[in-house]
Amino acid sequence: MKAPPPRAIGVALGIVLLLGTFLRLIEYFRNRSLWLDESMLVLAIGRQAYAELLGSLDYDQTAPPLFLWGLKTVSLIGGMSEYALRLLPLLAGLALPWVVWRAVRALGGPVAGVIATTLAALSAPLIYYSAEAKPYSLDALLSGILILLTLRIREEPRQLRRWWQLLIAGMLGALVSIPLPMILAGAAAGLLLDPKVRSVAGARENLAGVIGVWAVGFGLLYWLLYQDMTTMFLYRFWADTFLNSLAPGFSDRAFGGMLALLDPLPPFEDYLPLRWCVLLLVAAVVPAIRRAGLAGASQLVVPILATVLMSVLSKYPMGLRLLIFLAPCVFALVGIGLAELLRLARIRESVAALGGTLLIVVWGAPDAFNNVEDPEGRKGGREAARQVLAADPTEPVYILPAGLPTWAYYSTDWKGPDMARLEYFARAANSSGPSALNGLIEESPGGIRHPRYQMSSGRLELIGRRSGLAYREPNGFDPDHPDPGWAREEAGRIVEIARPYVWVFGSHWVDMLWPELQAEFDRRGIVVVEQTSDLGAVAIRIRIPDSVSARPASALPRGPGGTAPR
Repeated sequence: MKAPPPRAIGVALGIVLLLGTFLRLIEYFRNRSLWLDESMLVLAIGRQAYAELLGSLDYDQTAPPLFLWGLKTVSLIGGMSEYALRLLPLLAGLALPWVVWRAVRALGGPVAGVIATTLAALSAPLIYYSAEAKPYSLDALLSGILILLTLRIREEPRQLRRWWQLLIAGMLGALVSIPLPMILAGAAAGLLLDPKVRSVAGARENLAGVIGVWAVGFGLLYWLLYQDMTTMFLYRFWADTFLNSLAPGFSDRAFGGMLALLDPLPPFEDYLPLRWCVLLLVAAVVPAIRRAGLAGASQLVVPILATVLMSVLSKYPMGLRLLIFLAPCVFALVGIGLAELLRLARIRESVAALGGTLLIVVWGAPDAFNNVEDPEGRKGGREAARQVLAADPTEPVYILPAGLPTWAYYSTDWKGPDMARLEYFARAANSSGPSALNGLIEESPGGIRHPRYQMSSGRLELIGRRSGLAYREPNGFDPDHPDPGWAREEAGRIVEIARPYVWVFGSHWVDMLWPELQAEFDRRGIVVVEQTSDLGAVAIRIRIPDSVSARPASALPRGPGGTAPR
């Protein structure tokens, strides 16, 4: 059993853990609107049953099955509110700094541990993802837990119980976190390289059994579940982040990959160029080997190398949020490296811990507290949707294609949801549907032709057709403007449903879609009579003059359930 840290280190640790908890709770109770990716994922949670969540998800989303089941269970207990849907990521975010402390302290001592914990507590991306209904916060937590469980075996390789804990945690973890096998590659390397493990009778057999079960289990998991998640849409979306040396712009890809790896750290652009930061991280491997041994250093370095290899093979993207799972490894390398520098300077342990912690606070606190004032990735939609829903239900609403997931979530009565409507929206807005928000996949023929729906309240919903905008990570839009004629055709569809007022709802990409539509409205003499802005989302009420109207809304064809004929 580890001795308790010196009092000064314990006090610093307590303050850091409380600060990390405080920042995460602020982010959670801010209760910001769901943004696009969250909306698309939780719509699948609300509509699809447990068994259906093992297959393809609505809106071309992907997520590990146990994470989806966790969200589904929480939603059945606590409802489909933002608070309930973000509860599991919050709990993971709250636990992460403590797990980082336990793991890094075991690897590099209490000074390295408290420095790494401070990095984890003040990391603005990790604070943000602790209040997002996506699995990134759990990815980081499970990485830290697997590092810690591996260290427990290395401490006492004779205890069979610890081998079973690692085996089960690895298998269950892969059902919660897609990138976890990269962390387990580091675990296997650490156990293979540890002389203490190799010298214990039966330990080699235990290790061979664990690796064998993992290999078979992951192979089956990939074949049964994860293979189907590699859709053409996702491949095209992330294609520019793969480290393919033969692809154009490899230097930009490598730069983006390095930036993604270091993203959980506080901002460094004002102090050092990115290449120097990467070199310092590489240099930190040397003190990590000195302090934690080759086995300990391999637990931190092998997952990074495995991720790079998978990216070279075009199997795993080097995207910002997709590398959050490596944050505990990065924090540990930085913490151990800085602690060793302070030790070489012959600074007393308690002073080194307090000095290192203070350095990280000075470096990272401004970014963390700026996020409190101006949260990262602020997106709206909730208030704009409520503005439309509070209006006269006889006034139709036109939904810009990129805003459909947000509208679907906030306009649904989740106490008695219209499942047919949600399914209709999902089919209209998938990557090959007529209302796809991202034009990376061609529209499939023979689908829904004129997407619209009649709400139970009587309000007619006209779903915007795909605009031609195409967004890829990390380079943005190409093209960055709607197709020629899109605004003209959509304005014509809007005129058809006028009574004579129509609402336009949009969230996400509004700044590229609404100006085109507004210019067409101005050309036709259509007047904006009311407009509400909501952090990039809009609710706009327009009036169609009689001189512009095409045919009356009552003449529009209707299919069963209020949908247009197919």
